[in-house]
Amino acid sequence: KPEERGGRKMGVRCEEQEVRLVILDVHGVVLDPSKLIKNAHTAARRVGLSRSRLGRYIRALERGERIARSSIGESFEDAWPRTPPEKKDIFVRCFREEMRRTPCRLIEGSAKMIHWFLDRGVKVVFCSGGERELLEYNLNFVGRGLHGLPLITVADGVKPDPRFLERVFQVVS
Repeated sequence: KPEERGGRKMGVRCEEQEVRLVILDVHGVVLDPSKLIKNAHTAARRVGLSRSRLGRYIRALERGERIARSSIGESFEDAWPRTPPEKKDIFVRCFREEMRRTPCRLIEGSAKMIHWFLDRGVKVVFCSGGERELLEYNLNFVGRGLHGLPLITVADGVKPDPRFLERVFQVVS
């Protein structure tokens, strides 16, 4: 039964179950991933890597033929196998610079949805395979009260490993 605060019922029910926690991925749910893709193409151009190869890799991800990797470096290795590690380091640096220069935009309605849950006493946690520093920078950039909400990243575990949830429960306890 939802508790009352200040004369207002708190809580959300879904199929007769009380919802106390919502776990959201960041890219594609809260932040529009199109800038992420554009920034990867810009970094590839700056480093002299094949953007058509990157395009094929991204399309394979979108079709579900590949599984997204948990770091920029691992994604690089999937997109450009057998490329020298020095190029990977340069690409990762360029990609991070681009992400700071032109961060991802908020998906329309996502902040409103998140605040709808928060206003009803439901905890919201962001989970992402992205890098914590870039995600925090991006969430701070978009504002709307999203920066500072719990954020679980690849540094805390690997998605989709269910042990990832252990870290979520530690954060919200």
